[in-house]
Amino acid sequence: MMSGLLRVLVIDDDEDDYVMIRDMLQDLEAAPVSVDWASTYETGLEALRQANHDVYLLDYRLGSKTGIDLFREFKSQNGNAAIILMSGQGNESVDMTAMRAGFSDYIPKGRIEPLLLEHSIRYAIMRNLMDAEQRLAAIVESSHDAVIRLDLDGNIRSCNGGAFRVFGLLSPDYIGRPIAIIETPESAGAFASLLDRVLNGEEADRAEVSALKIDGEQIVVSAQVSEVRDELGNIEGFSVIAHDITELKNAQLQRDNFVSVASHELRTPMTSILGFAELLITRTESVETWQNWAGLIHKDGLRMMGIINDMLDVTRIIEDKDLHREPINVLAALAKTVEEARTQVSDRMIILKGDSLLPDVDGDAEKFMQIFSNLLTNAIKYSPNGGDIIVNANNDATQQRVVITVSDSGIGIAEEDQNNIYKMFFRAKREETASIVGTGIGLSIVKRLVERMNGKIWVESELDQGSTFYVTFPIEASMSDPSLEQVKQPA
Repeated sequence: MMSGLLRVLVIDDDEDDYVMIRDMLQDLEAAPVSVDWASTYETGLEALRQANHDVYLLDYRLGSKTGIDLFREFKSQNGNAAIILMSGQGNESVDMTAMRAGFSDYIPKGRIEPLLLEHSIRYAIMRNLMDAEQRLAAIVESSHDAVIRLDLDGNIRSCNGGAFRVFGLLSPDYIGRPIAIIETPESAGAFASLLDRVLNGEEADRAEVSALKIDGEQIVVSAQVSEVRDELGNIEGFSVIAHDITELKNAQLQRDNFVSVASHELRTPMTSILGFAELLITRTESVETWQNWAGLIHKDGLRMMGIINDMLDVTRIIEDKDLHREPINVLAALAKTVEEARTQVSDRMIILKGDSLLPDVDGDAEKFMQIFSNLLTNAIKYSPNGGDIIVNANNDATQQRVVITVSDSGIGIAEEDQNNIYKMFFRAKREETASIVGTGIGLSIVKRLVERMNGKIWVESELDQGSTFYVTFPIEASMSDPSLEQVKQPA
């Protein structure tokens, strides 16, 4: 039986039919009924959009168009309602067309009588509600957010596919387990606190919670809790919606580090530049002294430009800009990069060696040289006591790749630091590195560029024994043909 005011809209261009249906519905004793009328296709469509009625009785014939045309136009706009098609034709083809189109029910006009009409309306409303629940369930299941149902004690009753994607929770395996299993020690009690707030009638705003995936990985989620009520309106449990914001938090942390490092690293050379510039303005010294001060200003200006360029490179890489793919002549690019690096040092050799013939690789030639320029700069900086730097390039034909190494005999990298050196702004905290200037951006840029060109990078290093960085790039099938032009290694 229906209860409460039933709001019905009849969409029919025949007023006599509207009056007949109105009178039938108003004679029903099951519930009070309000019946409105839309006499044209256009007014009927607008009324459907406004969604002010519980059920819609739609005539098959509406001037030059049909009720099926109206229904399909409404559905194409993502409309959803309990709609019953009425037709004076009363044949099976209209019935089947209506069902295939997705109407909630179909009634031949010649068979309309009060009990059948009441039954059809009840059926249409219930079917629409069930369809809506199924659509909602499908949306919840496919959501990338975790949706977890809890009982009053905070134990898991069910969870959607998003809970597996976010936390690794499989519903059958975790039924009855407390929601606290996804809390870190630092956030212990966070979900219990949110549940208590909801029980106490407080507004439960979204809260950031440090959480654990089942495999032990720590993430950060934005969680919101709401109560779930039974048919009598009593709270029977809770619904938790959790969105993984780990990448967002990491981006915010990187931004804060970016500002901190930039302000610190730029302040030092800027102070030097301003100081020597002031001396040039206020002091009268020999030309030799002035030239020395100007040289120091130029040196710190170049340092600032390098820091700024590094930061711009990070921005371009993140925004996926400025990468132009082309065949790269590996030996020629390395020879040019090594030659430029040699101008930075006079106390050691930078040696290029390896296979005399190398195939091209696919990538951005400018970025390719930037990768090895950064690696050579690091090798120079982190081997302050000298020693030759070796660049070795070989064709690994068995794995269809080119392998390039950059080796130094410097201070080396501690084993515990080797997994962190590619993180933005990371710098090893050792006595030997305290006097070495840098932003901790260079290797992060190198790794991003290598991976953008489908390559791989890793390091082998021991403290005080130097480091060797390995960089590999795949050889495209079209470039692995030995008949292609090869370049001999420069002397």
